[in-house]
Amino acid sequence: MLPHGVDVQRYSADRMQVLLPFRCSLSVSGTKVVQMNLTGSWMVSVIPADDHVDFRAAEVHFYTAYEPVGKFVLTNKPLADFYMDSLFASLRGARLFGSGFPIDARKRASSMVL
Repeated sequence: MLPHGVDVQRYSADRMQVLLPFRCSLSVSGTKVVQMNLTGSWMVSVIPADDHVDFRAAEVHFYTAYEPVGKFVLTNKPLADFYMDSLFASLRGARLFGSGFPIDARKRASSMVL
C-alpha cells in the first residue's frame, strides 16, 4: 500500500508517472521562515538490463503552494520556483531508489509479503 497522496501510474511501455506530495519548511538560523506544500510529478524511465532493472528520472515537474509563517511572507514566488526548478533539474537522469534490483529471483534476498 502506498502512503497517502502518492500515486503511481503506467505512462507507456517503458515509463511510469509518480506523484509525490511533500510538506516542507525552510528555516534560517533555526527560525522557520516559510512553509510549503510541494507535489513532485516524476516521469520515471524503467530500463531493463540483462540481470537487473534501473529507474531513472526522465522528467521532473513540481507544483508549489507557499504559506506565510508568522511575520515572514514570501514576496517573490517566481524566484522561489526558479530555485526549486534548479534543484529538480539536477535530478533529471539520476538513478533512483530501486535501481540495480536483480531480475533473477535466485539473486534476490527472500522476502515475505504480508
